[in-house]
Amino acid sequence: MKKIILSGAVIMFGILIGNPTYADNYDIYVDKDNETGIEDGSADHPYDTISEGIAAALENDKDDRKVYVAGGEYEEQITVGKYVELYGKGDNRTIINGKNKKYAVKMKDHSAIKDMRVYKGKTGILVDENVKAEIEDCKIKSSKKIGVEILKSDRNDSEKVTIEDSKIYKSNGKGLYIKKGKIELVDNKICDNDEEGIDMRSKVKGTIKNNEIYDNGESGIELIVKKADLKISKNEIKGNESSAINTQFYSGNVQLGEIEIEKNGLARSDKYGIDCSNPSGGIFSADYFSNSMSLKENVYFENRLGNYSPICRL
Repeated sequence: MKKIILSGAVIMFGILIGNPTYADNYDIYVDKDNETGIEDGSADHPYDTISEGIAAALENDKDDRKVYVAGGEYEEQITVGKYVELYGKGDNRTIINGKNKKYAVKMKDHSAIKDMRVYKGKTGILVDENVKAEIEDCKIKSSKKIGVEILKSDRNDSEKVTIEDSKIYKSNGKGLYIKKGKIELVDNKICDNDEEGIDMRSKVKGTIKNNEIYDNGESGIELIVKKADLKISKNEIKGNESSAINTQFYSGNVQLGEIEIEKNGLARSDKYGIDCSNPSGGIFSADYFSNSMSLKENVYFENRLGNYSPICRL
């Protein structure tokens, strides 16, 4: 069927008179099942690809870039541009199939993705460098390497990445891989990934709270201590095939961290509740780990090698 793309003026006219209930909430509409032959981004004549919807949104002012994507499976690799907010149909009925591309979804500054299911990318969601981004109420499943990868950013609120009420699971590698920056991970399920649930490199700052992190193929949380500034609290971290939390020293990374580990359940790990290790060797002071971590009111249960690694000296 021939596709008709209407101008911006017609788009605005259609929104103003077409569906006032939707117009109050969203600026652009996408529906893969649009068979009218007319596409103007309105609720009555939506675009049939997410990429078209994002491109149209980027032509709007930054406050008018909310894109609603109807239910169905979209075989696309998309980039959520600056200030674009992408909303799916309830119950994760909007599905983005990355088709084994490098990533299924890439996020730019001040972007958001909500109520989507993302799967089959080598990386499910790739958060670009130096951006503020939000992932909410999403399911990221069956990524070939990494569920969510967060590239390097500064450690301040203007570049904070927030992930909440989401499930990141069944990746062939890591659930989350965080290279540097500020994070807020709240009320998520991170499970059944072949490697770590969460892998953080040095200098990560932020909050990890009220998450369920379980049945991952390596540690639930793995982090490099150097300049980490983290509060890890009220999480259930259980059934992971290495340790619940694995803190690491690397040669040359002698700076201490500030890591608060409070009120977590650390259970049924194949190794320790809290492990301390130096994978690349190197010499560190005897109190390096104990001076980098504070522990309070954690509950330990059935960790096969004990609550703490002897190297921790906790």
